Amino acid sequence: MILYGYFPFDRLDVLRNCVLPFEAVCTRDDPFELNRPAAPPPEAQGPITRREFDAEVRRQYEALPDHLQAMLPFNAFRDHAHQDVTKKAAFIQAIRQRRSPRPKLPTAEAYRALAVCNLYASATNPVLWERHADHHRGFVVGFDSRHESFSAANYRERPQALGQVRYSNERPTADGPGQPFPALFHQPVQWAHEQAWRLIRPIAAGKPDPQGGAGRYLYKFPATSVKAVVVGASADPQRVEELGHFLANDMRLKRHRLARCMPDASHYTLHIVAEEG
Repeated sequence: MILYGYFPFDRLDVLRNCVLPFEAVCTRDDPFELNRPAAPPPEAQGPITRREFDAEVRRQYEALPDHLQAMLPFNAFRDHAHQDVTKKAAFIQAIRQRRSPRPKLPTAEAYRALAVCNLYASATNPVLWERHADHHRGFVVGFDSRHESFSAANYRERPQALGQVRYSNERPTADGPGQPFPALFHQPVQWAHEQAWRLIRPIAAGKPDPQGGAGRYLYKFPATSVKAVVVGASADPQRVEELGHFLANDMRLKRHRLARCMPDASHYTLHIVAEEG
């Protein structure tokens, strides 16, 4: 399967140096991936009755060791729970959590040492050309996902993972699919049009990307993994000529004929057409 990376033309170093740009997970600051504090569910916010409060007090009292129950009668424990502001707040919080138990979410700590690269199943997605390839003025590189550089369990003797993104309205749980990094292989259904795949590697295996800035890293890929090079429908002719000349003269990539993504005459779709010459 070929997976595609979208780039603006000022990232020709991708081809010149055979490097893929990655972004540190923590730099992305995605509130779902990093488990930012969640809004309380509506069903947990209703008023708490005296009966509900006393039942929680009874539950926690009965969870005490026998020797503590012998030292503190239930009535005294209950009165203290009602009178002590801090204790009362803790009981209320426990009741709200019990009303709507939350699934165990993946821990974000393991993600802080990771970087991610988004690749895509299609080279003709207009939204991706707009968002990631400089408004159709950039280029796309197709990679063979079966090449060991992408499919192997390790990259430079460090673990890596390539996986298809799952789209759902429900967030992944810690034991859900997409292990060992479930939160990195799930996104909301609003992103489903991307048909994304993600390549995850340790930050320590990459090198800082001077062009990308803080939190950006570069990772080498073999030229033999490249399967296609496509320029955008609005690409500058001079830059297209420069890229074509580079491909024609680079011993690693000269087997590739440059192609162009062109709009359909009657529908909002794109087609890949081989460049003339």
